[in-house]
Amino acid sequence: MLRIAICDDDSNVVEAHAKVAEESIKKCMAAADVTTYTSSENLLYDITEDKYFYDLILLDIEMPGSTGMEVAEKIKPFLPNVKIIFITSHIEYAIDAFELSIFRYV
Repeated sequence: MLRIAICDDDSNVVEAHAKVAEESIKKCMAAADVTTYTSSENLLYDITEDKYFYDLILLDIEMPGSTGMEVAEKIKPFLPNVKIIFITSHIEYAIDAFELSIFRYV
């Protein structure tokens, strides 16, 4: 089963991304568990302290507390093979994001 986390400080955006992810998974006839977060700190805690595992993380870049860039950097030691996709309207972070070896920047 594929485990997906979606993190954005805007709850409407999180819901929209979760809906698209779930529809895509259904079309592929795959099994997946989608977990949503509106706080980067909660996502970090679940991974670093509670040892949650994710195969894919959809992550906003600009969030209060830890930014998506900081979260990605902190997650990598705990989930070295996780695929991270930054979903953002801020193109100015693209080069920095790829230096973190992220999977995609949308």
